[in-house]
Amino acid sequence: MFLKSKKDFYLLVDGRQSGDYLGVYAVFKILSKTAKKGNINNPLAGLQVLAAECGYEIQIGEQRGKFILDATVPITKLHSEDQYNRVMSQLIGVRGWDKNSNDVALKDVLVKWRQGQDHDNMDVALAYAISTNKYMQYLGISKDK
Repeated sequence: MFLKSKKDFYLLVDGRQSGDYLGVYAVFKILSKTAKKGNINNPLAGLQVLAAECGYEIQIGEQRGKFILDATVPITKLHSEDQYNRVMSQLIGVRGWDKNSNDVALKDVLVKWRQGQDHDNMDVALAYAISTNKYMQYLGISKDK
């Protein structure tokens, strides 16, 4: 993830490097007016401000917010990756987003499954879901264009 300052905006790139490969998941333009609201001095701060402006609320277990950073969520003891995948699909939700609407949620969740003796944990590095409709309004772009 990186943040590049331009004349009138910031460019925020959400990506992960794996060996020689850089996967880019999303690129956002953060307007200067938004940058003035928050202290955008690193990519996570930029993403947090953008999520507050254009995001849906995320729920992971009991954790809720438009931007979740560095959280641990206890889960039942799991014994297989299939169980983990089922639990993950049930535990992570985007509140207020209708999958059948014309809005697309640009989301990313970085989670690590940590096994314990009596129970397991999901260590959440970060989670967000940006509404493309809200983001287009934020940028001043009409849906008709």
